[in-house]
Amino acid sequence: MAKKKVSDIELEGVKVKKQKAVKVAKPKKPKKPKKPTKTQLTKKLDVIFSQYIRRRKAVKGIAECVTCGRKDEWKKLQAGHFISRAKRSVRWDEDNVQVQCYSCNIHGQGQQYLYSLYLGAERSLELYEESLYTKDFSVEEMESMINYYQKLVESLDKLK
Repeated sequence: MAKKKVSDIELEGVKVKKQKAVKVAKPKKPKKPKKPTKTQLTKKLDVIFSQYIRRRKAVKGIAECVTCGRKDEWKKLQAGHFISRAKRSVRWDEDNVQVQCYSCNIHGQGQQYLYSLYLGAERSLELYEESLYTKDFSVEEMESMINYYQKLVESLDKLK
């Protein structure tokens, strides 16, 4: 007698092949949108804030470095900080961040003395004192600032 395969069954003289079970996929739960992290929000805010700073005083797309007076297309210039970006309490302060050329901001390490002359002694001291305090922005505060600066950049786009 011939051996039969386990997958073959004979019913009343008719040979029937056994079919494999089909797995039914479980319905997937809709994924909740993930909340952005503070690191992601910081990067996004840095980008939009930098665009605003470099464009706010630009005339026909040309901005001027506050420390040396060099003029160039706003995209080629930088948003230089009087007090380091590491001091989050003044990181996105509009007075603390001004247009600077690459040479002044990077090679000249921000040209802090010339920058302070631009800001004036009183405002320079105020920024310094503000920088001594720590500030931890909440996710909601950062999202609010992103929306605010996006609207400002959009309004600058309309002025073109």
